[in-house]
Amino acid sequence: MFDDSIAKMQAALERGEPMARVEDMPVEQAEALAAAVRKRPSGPRIAAVIDRGCFSSCMNFLQQISAIADTVVLGEPTIGYSPYGEIGPYKLPSGNGVITLPSAIFAGAQATREPFVPAFRYRGDMADEAALKAWVKATLATIQPAAR
Repeated sequence: MFDDSIAKMQAALERGEPMARVEDMPVEQAEALAAAVRKRPSGPRIAAVIDRGCFSSCMNFLQQISAIADTVVLGEPTIGYSPYGEIGPYKLPSGNGVITLPSAIFAGAQATREPFVPAFRYRGDMADEAALKAWVKATLATIQPAAR
């Protein structure tokens, strides 16, 4: 099952598609679904707002949603990527400290320690929630479906 899914994902990447359909369905149905998703008249289906504090699991989640058609990323660049998506603190037996160990590692196309850069950069104060919300709303309103 996994080998079949991997082959379908590799074929999609070779065609330049950011998303692969691993379920079997008629080609016509798959193409109609893909066309409907890519051509939404109301703008992007998913919008993510990130800031420099987006790290580890946040960045892994961002990689996953960025692979979906009609996704836009807004905000400010992150400080860097860690491939450790899940970490856990383990208390030392002495009680004098804690070691934090990764319990999962994620592989992705993004280079380790490279920041994620949003498609639309916010240059204001990320802590000013009202201004940020107004900017997000205005930015999303300007995105034309044909431009993506």
